[in-house]
Amino acid sequence: KVKNQKTDQIYAMKTESLSSKRHLIPKESEILKELHEDFFPKYQQSGISEQYQINYLIMNCLGVSIDEIQTYHEYNLDIEIVYHVCLIMLGIIKSFHSHGFVHRDIKPNNFLIQHNQNFPLVLIDFGLSKRHIDPETNKPFPCEKEHSFLGTRNYSSNNVLQFLSCGRRDDLISWFYSFLDLACGKLPWSEVKSDDKVIEIRKSFKLSDLEYKFPE
Repeated sequence: KVKNQKTDQIYAMKTESLSSKRHLIPKESEILKELHEDFFPKYQQSGISEQYQINYLIMNCLGVSIDEIQTYHEYNLDIEIVYHVCLIMLGIIKSFHSHGFVHRDIKPNNFLIQHNQNFPLVLIDFGLSKRHIDPETNKPFPCEKEHSFLGTRNYSSNNVLQFLSCGRRDDLISWFYSFLDLACGKLPWSEVKSDDKVIEIRKSFKLSDLEYKFPE
């Protein structure tokens, strides 16, 4: 948290060291400047502090994440709330995709609550996001092989676990795994550390295997 000394307004500031191998904040700042809907954080300021040797990004201060709420309720959320929350999450992802980007790290931890009845959730963390639609052709960029894994293993699609560049479909798969996690309290591969083993479990997994029995 940071405070504007002239107005006493509280904001959130995100920082990264200038000596870190990857600089994600400059890219995140540029993406945030294009997002004006209430589904997303409100950009305030960004830049470099030579004094502290950091990149920084300042945005409005938001509430706790869906992941923190799930933990507080001991991984046992009311299923009607889960359906409602996940439908809102899906609408936010659709809005983000409409700007021509893919997020590449969709998970409950990246959706925060805010005091706005019409827009109760906000999608954050665009450090891994990238432009998906080529502005010149209005079509998706070709799929590419990444040099390393990007994202969060529990929610990433099998393609992403195999280093294939993420498209809109992969964000939606991550949303679906987020939904299953919130509905069931865990995922069948939550404790697995090997990417290959996670892929193997998913290929044989059925919804009927889960503790919560979903309606047809």
